[in-house]
Amino acid sequence: MLARRLLTAIVCLGVAVASTAAARADMNDPLATRLTQSLVSQLFPDADGIATIAGDPPIAVLTRDGEIVGYMFSTHETMRPAGYSGLSFDIIIALDGDGVIRDLRLLEEHEPLISPDQISLSHLSRFLTQLHQFDVKDSRRVRTKYVDHISGATVSAMAMLRATKSAAIMVGYLKGIIADGGDGLSLDRYSFAVRTWPDLIADGSIRALPVSNRTVRRMFLTAGLDEPDIGPDDALFLTLYAALATPPSVGRNLFGAGAFRQISQAATPGEQNLIIGSTGDYLWLPRNPWLVEVFDRVRIVQNETLISLRPENFYPAHRFAIAGAPKLRQAGRFRIPAESGFDPLQDWAVEITVNGAESEDAVPAVTFTLPYRVPGHYVMGDDVALEDAGFKQPNHIGLGGWRESALTDWQRTWIDKQWSIVGLVGLLAATTMVMLFQHRIARARRVHALVRTGLLVVTLVWLGWVAGTQLTILTVTNYVSLAMSGVDWHAVLFDPLMVILSAYVLISLVLWGRGLFCGWLCPFGALQELVAKLGAVLRVPRVAVPPAVQKRAWAIKYGVAAVLLGLVIFMPGWATSAAEVEPFKTAISLRFERSWPYVLYAVLLLGAGLFVERFFCRYLCPLGAVLALAGRFHVFAWLKRRPECGSACHLCENSCPIGAIEATGAIDMNECLQCLDCQVEYYDDQRCPPLVAERKQRRVGVAISAA
Repeated sequence: MLARRLLTAIVCLGVAVASTAAARADMNDPLATRLTQSLVSQLFPDADGIATIAGDPPIAVLTRDGEIVGYMFSTHETMRPAGYSGLSFDIIIALDGDGVIRDLRLLEEHEPLISPDQISLSHLSRFLTQLHQFDVKDSRRVRTKYVDHISGATVSAMAMLRATKSAAIMVGYLKGIIADGGDGLSLDRYSFAVRTWPDLIADGSIRALPVSNRTVRRMFLTAGLDEPDIGPDDALFLTLYAALATPPSVGRNLFGAGAFRQISQAATPGEQNLIIGSTGDYLWLPRNPWLVEVFDRVRIVQNETLISLRPENFYPAHRFAIAGAPKLRQAGRFRIPAESGFDPLQDWAVEITVNGAESEDAVPAVTFTLPYRVPGHYVMGDDVALEDAGFKQPNHIGLGGWRESALTDWQRTWIDKQWSIVGLVGLLAATTMVMLFQHRIARARRVHALVRTGLLVVTLVWLGWVAGTQLTILTVTNYVSLAMSGVDWHAVLFDPLMVILSAYVLISLVLWGRGLFCGWLCPFGALQELVAKLGAVLRVPRVAVPPAVQKRAWAIKYGVAAVLLGLVIFMPGWATSAAEVEPFKTAISLRFERSWPYVLYAVLLLGAGLFVERFFCRYLCPLGAVLALAGRFHVFAWLKRRPECGSACHLCENSCPIGAIEATGAIDMNECLQCLDCQVEYYDDQRCPPLVAERKQRRVGVAISAA
């Protein structure tokens, strides 16, 4: 009986595991496996189901009553994206048949900062919802909204946003939803908004040209022709109207929904429809348009090319369905075939010929021209192309006045964070000045204390807690992984402060070793030192670590770094969890707003730092270990020493807060944090024994001279 129950339990457990595995298909499984019935129903509740899944990349076609209603596809197959971790992610996108993103679902990701303790999936999904209603036909970029909830994982979130947009646009091309011309622009044949005749006049959709009798007479006289027999000068000769009726917001409003549908269905590819009409007494249409070969009083001109209007392409318009339309004397719709070469996105004009009195030689005439240019809101395409063609005014942003449309997504991120970048550059410049002028600063104990404490506060409060920029061991390993795998680096560029700080640290390692970052620019290191200063004010007793114990304890951080690097290479799934040995996420990125075990761990490390200054930096920090190894052979060694250091004098050794000075007086630069405390002692003639002795000798010499 017991064996039977055990067997039943094992079978049930196996079924449960198999069901879970099926429900959570891997991104490398076929798309058909991941597009479960439940997911399809969520994203396309109005569809009958998936008709086909085919292509490379695979695209699922969804239908209703035999008609295509949309497409489903994944960023993984479509874009092969790389997040902050360098690994791909699986976002299923639901694209309507007309090219609009209706919804999306994140199925799988391996980002190190996406977790309940840092950036939750709900916050990330909320960030990605800004792509809802993104129209692939109109590639004006979505204005990315940076929100606090994703500020700690900006690189991951922006990589997902970018991959989703790019995947949707690619599918738009593959399915013929986007059909740009060679210049990247196309006419909007989809959007519709209710408009009145005055509305279309106001936005330039319909152009008007009023011509008075006085103007007609003046033109005839200028041409050396006899004045025509027309009415008073102040009376209108005609008011000419023209419009491109192909966009639905023009044609559908003018003709009505039913008529416009018939016109659109009957149109051949590349065909355009124009409306020309007029008020006034002048007749530019023949009395019987179908008895002439070509209309001789009206024509279209584009790029010095004449496009004749023929009766077989003419449809008289006795009235329009649009509200507010004037009573036109003559009007008609002209069908312009694609073979005519007419380009609706280029400037064109309507020319009306007015004949004078006939003579023996010819019929004298003058011509009125009504220029037309399609309004920019009917043109779709890249912002750069729209601006270059004059359909949109360029927008210049940032301190450099950059043209917004010419910027990539990551460049826009840099512009959006320009003031933070300025602040970081200022902090780095100040730190560099400290290194360059350290000997002058160290000569004044109070100046050094003020400069050091001030920069530590800025590093902790602004760089760490406000800007959220804390270099970690995962940052280093991710950069190395990206460099070795050769994947797209654009995702990294979405965090400009981290990129700038990392580049600066790399340069500083070559020049000064690890000490510049660890001693001045690490927010958690700054927090430890400030806590230690507070402990000194409160007279918390310090524990003197024996040199022999210290040297053995230093090796611990190198072992921690080796374990983490091994996990990154051989067990990357464990590396993120193991990196929690660094309390940076808890104390800096999340400002202690985390579950209690993590907070307790960080507080214990800070508490240990009250008794042993910079306890974590000295013995546990894997980042410090990696930086120490990378900066071992640096260019400058500016910390000054005297022959008496370590032999007769141990002042600097005893004053070093982290025990980086040996009994011999030599400084272990692998452990030195460049705090300059030893240099302050070096220049203090009230404390440094060689300087004290020298000062006393000078006094004796002065006394003897005076005697």
